[in-house]
Amino acid sequence: MSLRRAGWMTGWSGVRTGVAVLAAAALLTGCSSVKTFTADVRNSAGQPVQAKLFEPREGGRTTDEKRIPPGDRDSFSLRSSSKRVTLQVDVIGNAGVPQRVEVGPGQSIVKVEDTDASSSTRINLSVTENY
Repeated sequence: MSLRRAGWMTGWSGVRTGVAVLAAAALLTGCSSVKTFTADVRNSAGQPVQAKLFEPREGGRTTDEKRIPPGDRDSFSLRSSSKRVTLQVDVIGNAGVPQRVEVGPGQSIVKVEDTDASSSTRINLSVTENY
């Protein structure tokens, strides 16, 4: 039995029903295109660091802050509709401003390295996105 003979989707009412079904499906799946941001933080510095991933806006989501010992690594993951999120890394006990770097959607490697002795930041961050 065809759909037409069963009374489905005939005339303009069928078109309106089809559009309504598609609109409802779009709302249920979320048109905001939520992306996953993952940062694999590799601490190559000679000192422990603490890091977190967050949305740089008021009330934005954030991950728990984690301590990463020298020579170790840890992974941070956040789902967001933002275009980019921010990774903050700081030396434990630093009274200054922590280092921050933007991370794009997908997987990124962030390498933490020591800077020269004259630098006030004590660490440097380098990012490789979508490895």
